[in-house]
Amino acid sequence: MDIRKSWNRLVAKLICYILFSVSAISIVTYAWFSLANENHTELISNLTDIEVDYEFYIYEDSLHLGNATPSLIEDVCNLTQDQCYLLVPDPTVAELIEGSVAPGERFSFAIKVRSQGQLQAYLSLDFGGITSENYPRVENMIQTAFMYEVIRVSYLTTESETEDLKSNAPIEFHTNYFTYEESLIYPLVHNVPVINLEFSSSTVIVYFDLYFSNSIFGTDAFGVPYTNSNIFMNQVFSIQHIFMKMSMSPE
Repeated sequence: MDIRKSWNRLVAKLICYILFSVSAISIVTYAWFSLANENHTELISNLTDIEVDYEFYIYEDSLHLGNATPSLIEDVCNLTQDQCYLLVPDPTVAELIEGSVAPGERFSFAIKVRSQGQLQAYLSLDFGGITSENYPRVENMIQTAFMYEVIRVSYLTTESETEDLKSNAPIEFHTNYFTYEESLIYPLVHNVPVINLEFSSSTVIVYFDLYFSNSIFGTDAFGVPYTNSNIFMNQVFSIQHIFMKMSMSPE
């Protein structure tokens, strides 16, 4: 079979719903990728008593190329625009983005956290509740073809946004693929100071991407690698939680 024709059929058939919702998971039965919550709580869970405000953004990108140079100062928009960050004001309300999806495409997000106090606190973000549905074999779960990546950590000042500071100590950021272990907690970024004294800022932004790899194809029952991504068709990949933890000292 011609691989190019098979690839074209793959792109043509796929429909993607990115879901931030507490409504029934059945509405994403035909999804390729979703961010959802089956437990009727907010997508982002604050695990501590430290008071912070947070906002969640999704990058509006009809081409699914992601954003390599993100900025909330310059790129915030409304529903009618493209190539910009859209605020999701309430994670308990569904926000759907629909479009055909193919391996090699990228989805960009941002979480903005603002301290409500004067004491330093350290932010950690983890993924949880990773699931795949409709997979033929455990080794071929669609979640294993998705990579998560921290793109930028920056701070808001009065009129601007700082450079990328994710490599500054004590920040620990992670780039990795999800595994087929559904019970795991996947660290995204840890030990991010919410208050930056150098820039007189108490608002930090973490930009991260989810990338659908075009180089992971799965294997057949004998362990022989496939040559395309067709094994992932009609599967559902869900991220049920983004855990937000605040601590008074680095972990």
